[in-house]
Amino acid sequence: MPYFSPNVPLFPHIDWQQQVNRPAPTNDATVRYLMNGQGMDPFTPHTIVDLATLTEELERIRQWGYAIENGEYKIGLRSVSAPVFDREGQMRYTLTVVGLFRHVASGEFEEAVDMVCAAAGSLSRELGYHA
Repeated sequence: MPYFSPNVPLFPHIDWQQQVNRPAPTNDATVRYLMNGQGMDPFTPHTIVDLATLTEELERIRQWGYAIENGEYKIGLRSVSAPVFDREGQMRYTLTVVGLFRHVASGEFEEAVDMVCAAAGSLSRELGYHA
């Protein structure tokens, strides 16, 4: 099984915090390699289990600058994760909020996205990061 870091299994098809907090795969071949090592077994009916959808989601995460987990791991759990950068512009941390939000399209969840992204930006600036 591929690992994100020592003793932490990599589940890139369900764990968006890991997606935000690790370098983007350089191409589809890298993603396919990771998926061939462990497969893409569903944890819930919402789990992304095909490479094309996963690749699209990774691109969306890169474009938006944050990741959303919408019940891919546990039904009802939703989270938003945003990267925290150091003064060299390297992503070192991830700020994540997990909750039992009704829907990712709810005002409550959209507010959480805004707050997490703002807080991650503030932490990055405190660490010396200048975009």
